[in-house]
Amino acid sequence: MCPNRWADSDNGQGISGQANAVAGSTGVINQNATPYGGPPTCLWTVNNCGPNAEPFSLHIGGCHALLCDGSVRFISQNIDTQTIRRLADRADGEVLGDF
Repeated sequence: MCPNRWADSDNGQGISGQANAVAGSTGVINQNATPYGGPPTCLWTVNNCGPNAEPFSLHIGGCHALLCDGSVRFISQNIDTQTIRRLADRADGEVLGDF
C-alpha cells in the first residue's frame, strides 16, 4: 500500500467495477478492506486489489475525495456504481445532483 499516491490516476481504475454492473449496484469503494492487507483471494500486494486501484480508505464506510471544485466529500462505499463512475468521468456531460 502506498498512501502517499493520492493523485495517482491508477487509484481510479477500480471504479469500473464488474463489467456487467448495473444501476443500483455498489461495491467499488473499499473493496477487500478486511482483513488488513486484503483477504487471501485479493491481497493488497496484487495489482487491482484494495488501496492501489480504487477509491480506498481505512475509514469505515467509505473514503474522502477531493472534487474538482476544491471541496472534499466523504463518499459512501454504498454509492451507486453509475454515480461514482459519473463523478470520475470528467467528460461524460452528465449533471449530478446530490449524492
